[in-house]
Amino acid sequence: MGQIAHLLQTAKEALLPYATWSDVAMAATAVYVAFAIPMIVKRLTAGRLPPKTSVLVDLPLPILGPLCNLVAYQNVLNQMEQKEKYGDIMRIPLLTTAAIIMVNTDGVRLGITCRQDGKKVLGTQTLESMNTLWGRKALVNLRGPEHGRVKKLLHPTVSVKRVAKLLVQIWDGTFAAPLCVPGSAFSRGKKARRDLLPIIQEIIEERRASSCEGMTDTLSEMIKQGQLSDEEIRDQMVTIMLAGYETTAALTVVALHLLPQFPQVLAKLRREQDSIQGPLDWAKVESMAYMHNFLKEVLRHHSPALGFSRTITDTFHVGGYTFPKGYILQYAISAVQKRCEGPRGDHPERFEDLASPVNRPYGFTPFGGGEYLCLGERFARMEAAVLLRTLIQRYNWEHAAKDPRVWYSPVFMKFTDDLPLIFTKV
Repeated sequence: MGQIAHLLQTAKEALLPYATWSDVAMAATAVYVAFAIPMIVKRLTAGRLPPKTSVLVDLPLPILGPLCNLVAYQNVLNQMEQKEKYGDIMRIPLLTTAAIIMVNTDGVRLGITCRQDGKKVLGTQTLESMNTLWGRKALVNLRGPEHGRVKKLLHPTVSVKRVAKLLVQIWDGTFAAPLCVPGSAFSRGKKARRDLLPIIQEIIEERRASSCEGMTDTLSEMIKQGQLSDEEIRDQMVTIMLAGYETTAALTVVALHLLPQFPQVLAKLRREQDSIQGPLDWAKVESMAYMHNFLKEVLRHHSPALGFSRTITDTFHVGGYTFPKGYILQYAISAVQKRCEGPRGDHPERFEDLASPVNRPYGFTPFGGGEYLCLGERFARMEAAVLLRTLIQRYNWEHAAKDPRVWYSPVFMKFTDDLPLIFTKV
């Protein structure tokens, strides 16, 4: 064998000077054809697909094609609520597959139930960066019986500058391109996760050593129940700290952004809160009908989660279109909620009208629904209601910057320039 390898190497060295650029081009073409043919066949046999959002063709152009599509996709994200421009169902070709985006209640129903015509047709979410940075055992990345098992063991909760900095880096990397290039957001996110996990593990071991005596927080409960491995516990804690912070923070920040623009809503909120006397308890928080409708309206305006995606595991048909197995389904929660009849602007009263689109099935699902209802949904509403009650009873505020810009990623929104506000006592 050694002699044969030596002869092959000698022949290679002898022929190398005679190689030409045409040889290189032919080799590259052969590689491309081998890469492209299965994808072209897949496209031609897929059936009637939804219309594309751009003029870009479905040909598998390595690197350049997907990058162009993703650039075009960012513009689509900012305009998806414009039904007359894109319609209810649209498609964007990606590298080895395509994303089918649904901007209607059918899409939300599919995303939440994962079923069509009585059979399961959708699998897990498709963000590999979320799998890597949040953890494959994290609740947000689990499905089926395993998702149900872990969810039952968790309750809503959670820390210091270092942990906060690491969480921000993980969050920034979650929706970045999953490329392990030094200095990239994804690479920084992976390093932050590596640095964060030992901190969580040290706390787990300290709690376990003390038998979690006198502690009733989420972490202690998971340890005491003894049904999750340390890896599962670490991933759940990362999820709770990330998902439990970003979405609630976005809800309260958007509320603070909207109220100065709608003084009549602020006045109604003040009157309701002034009528609630004494220390707050759960019953009093639940009685804040107008406050909760206002928070719903905030979520309708700017849902912290714009939408989610799932892998299509079985071909199905909706609206006359084929949804092929292996493609990606994205359901646009925020765009569906914004397509709402009735008064424009901030109008909490729309939630009192049972005929309003937001009160129809799957018309308003900022926290998901069914099996995948957000674990901290009630806690988030309570947290935002108590914070806003405190602020509106004590302060007035106005914007320090005119027209703060909002940035939309494929999943979440945030203010590009932060949100500077000027507070004055009432």
